[in-house]
Amino acid sequence: MINKKYAFISVAFALITLNIFCSEYKIKNNKIAFAIFKGNKIYLILTGKRVPLVHDPISILKNKLIDDTLFLQIPTLKNGIINGNEIPVEEYYNTYKGYILINNKKIIVALQIVDIDSKKIIVEPYNGAYDLQILK
Repeated sequence: MINKKYAFISVAFALITLNIFCSEYKIKNNKIAFAIFKGNKIYLILTGKRVPLVHDPISILKNKLIDDTLFLQIPTLKNGIINGNEIPVEEYYNTYKGYILINNKKIIVALQIVDIDSKKIIVEPYNGAYDLQILK
């Protein structure tokens, strides 16, 4: 009985691994960024599709992408540059380097995440050009 259990686990692991390495690894960002006002704060909302993580093996086997959203509090919506260190984050959370460029109804996100523990720099998956839509 134990051998069947190990065989099943091994086959399942092999299928998941094969799917990950043989499928296209896609990160797809939507091309519209949304800005919302909540009280006296401004939030930039970026959305996209991501490959599911290991805690969702069914979606991995189905080669299904999942919806993902990034909320960034930004200090202003005025034309110009917002430096990554101007993006407020909670204490003990990763911080940002790089910038967000706002030019009329266009936004360019060029951020790097600074890992709080290792100090490793990680490219923000939401980097790219967006059309800005302000939600009231």
